[in-house]
Amino acid sequence: MLCVAPSLLPWQARPPLVIVDKHTRRPLAAVSVRVDEATLTTDADGKVTLPITYVSATATHVGYTPFSWSAAQTPFLDTLALQPQEIALPTVQIRAVQTVNLTSINRKTTAANPFYPGTEVAIKFTLPDSTKTYRVRTVTIPVKEPFKEGRIRLNICLRGNSPTLLGTRLLPDTVFSSPLDPAAGRQPVVRFDLSPFALMLPKSEFFLVLDCLSGDAASRVIRQRLESKKGPNKKGVSKGVMYLEVEDKEQNGSRAISVYDYPQLLTTPTEGISATWRRFSPTLPFQQLSPSVSRGNRIRAYNIAAALEVEVW
Repeated sequence: MLCVAPSLLPWQARPPLVIVDKHTRRPLAAVSVRVDEATLTTDADGKVTLPITYVSATATHVGYTPFSWSAAQTPFLDTLALQPQEIALPTVQIRAVQTVNLTSINRKTTAANPFYPGTEVAIKFTLPDSTKTYRVRTVTIPVKEPFKEGRIRLNICLRGNSPTLLGTRLLPDTVFSSPLDPAAGRQPVVRFDLSPFALMLPKSEFFLVLDCLSGDAASRVIRQRLESKKGPNKKGVSKGVMYLEVEDKEQNGSRAISVYDYPQLLTTPTEGISATWRRFSPTLPFQQLSPSVSRGNRIRAYNIAAALEVEVW
């Protein structure tokens, strides 16, 4: 909107132009006014003084529609009202996110299984609602006690084509744990933070895959050996402990490590058949955990205990 005053006489000074908001009539500061080849700016009161003679001018301001005029059509402006610009905002989708746990743990954990270099377990999970989206945040693996040796590596895999159990790996092979602090709490756990990967879980079944590696890349297992822990019991059976002879290239030697110095994964009873597979070498096929006889001569199946914290929407 333009407010035009009478024409100026040649010897008269030009009063300042006031630029305001068209709706609120509030003066607009820092409006850029391009006058021919020069650029002027309004002050805190929305005022700017134009030259006595000019050809054309354009006023621009963030959030407002630019306005242009010529001196011939409007020889003098008293007030210029800029029209606020209508900005189309992008559509924002708001979703309710719920945090839940997917777990293989059923009631309680029981026996511990030594988990030493070369062994690998795969635990099958199925999403409870395939119509929803699941993004994994953390994975927690309970262990019997803090371990002194080894690292646990984690991945999440699709099911492979028969007879191969595992298919595409969804994470890089760089997600490791570290030995636990000996001062860990009542129930030591290994926790993996997967939130940086923003991994969406597949709608079909998937496998949580754990494998154990030596404490560092310079170490490798040379051989295994069984040593008697104590003499025969009343039934004439001698119990033994398996040791791994580990070569350390940096130390230029080897040392014997008990399998009980490595992580001991806990198992949990399950109804029906086990959803856990295990193998003792990368060259061997996975074998599903077989049911065993528990107290009271009950036949029970077991899974390796694990829990996934996921976001659901």
